[in-house]
Amino acid sequence: MAENIPPFPQHPEDSPDWGREPQESQAPQAPLGSPSTIADPRRSPAHPGTIPFESTFSIAWKSFSSHWGHWVVMSLIYLIVSVIFVIADGLTTPNEALQATADPTVALSAKFTPVFIIIFIVSAIVSLIINIFFTLTVHRDLGGHPFTSYADFFRSHGFGRVLLVSIVVSIIQVVPFILLVLKPHLLWVAIAAIISLILTICFSLSAHATIVHGGVGQALMASFNVVRSNILVLIGIWVVLFIINMVLGLTIIGIVVAMPLNIMVPAVAYRIATGAPLQTSYL
Repeated sequence: MAENIPPFPQHPEDSPDWGREPQESQAPQAPLGSPSTIADPRRSPAHPGTIPFESTFSIAWKSFSSHWGHWVVMSLIYLIVSVIFVIADGLTTPNEALQATADPTVALSAKFTPVFIIIFIVSAIVSLIINIFFTLTVHRDLGGHPFTSYADFFRSHGFGRVLLVSIVVSIIQVVPFILLVLKPHLLWVAIAAIISLILTICFSLSAHATIVHGGVGQALMASFNVVRSNILVLIGIWVVLFIINMVLGLTIIGIVVAMPLNIMVPAVAYRIATGAPLQTSYL
């Protein structure tokens, strides 16, 4: 009877080609995964791997170019909303009051009228909401749910968790600048720059951790692990992104292209580092 027992299937790890090419994940997939994605079960937020510099940008560009029309339209909407708030700010600023005095303290107090404060708060909230929808859509697209309709952009699954992380990180980011104002010393400038760099990356890369795992602490720790393991690569990525923004920022078309890329590149880097699912068509 033993002869009729079929042989146990070979594990992919037993293959001589294992590790040379992207392998199908043998771990349970997150709800956002699909058969069209691959993952690396050897990596995790607690034990991230190395981020490949060139692949990070190429995958992000393929993600953008696959649905460039949708990304451009949503970026244009974001840009138009931002311009409207800037115009509203200009119209509500009492220019006469600002021009009537050379005292910067008086001029500053004249600018902060109740109308200005309301516009500032509303614009900040709207910008935060749009940015979260961008982040969620990018991660869904990379994780196996392509951005094929505008309704996909406004799917709110995971919104609350990403919002909470965004608020916490935004508050933490303000601390170095407060210290810089209170202690205008070169040491504080260096500390503020380092903390701002780490937390900016944290803000971008923690989105996926919050979508899958939930919890502010887990998101911050996952981001810290990725940054600590790839600090030099990430500095290089941010330098290149800065140059791209400088070049693309010269035209309107360049701006609407740069907007989603600024979210896609860090998202790709985080997903690769933690072994999260990625669309095979983008590889």
